Amino acid sequence: MLSRFFSLAIASSFLLPSFSIESAIASDMVKIIPAHNGSTKQLQPVQIPLATGSGISINFTSSGETIQKVWLDNPSFVTIDADGCLAGLPSSGNCQSQDASIIYLRRIQDLSIPGLPKTNQSLLTIVTENK
Repeated sequence: MLSRFFSLAIASSFLLPSFSIESAIASDMVKIIPAHNGSTKQLQPVQIPLATGSGISINFTSSGETIQKVWLDNPSFVTIDADGCLAGLPSSGNCQSQDASIIYLRRIQDLSIPGLPKTNQSLLTIVTENK
């Protein structure tokens, strides 16, 4: 089993004032990252613009990859959910499926989290495994 890492930069809507939903079609953001000896080369993160109240799904179903872990650096303006169990996600406590293949991101109103600097973007790292 090979693990792969994907990094995605999530931008809040005010960074991209001319944002249109059509420009955020997932097929435009598909990146194939080859695995070699269980590791991957780090590429530039893919920008994912999110307008307040909107969301986007990141789907690994057609690739045959299952999501093992997800890290979100700044949770003050985006929520994350998955279609299966993932370590570290509060909603993963009573999952029916152990194999997550879809992640859903939703832009929320900014939260003030003590100790977390205010920023307009976050890094989302996704660790997948080829089964």
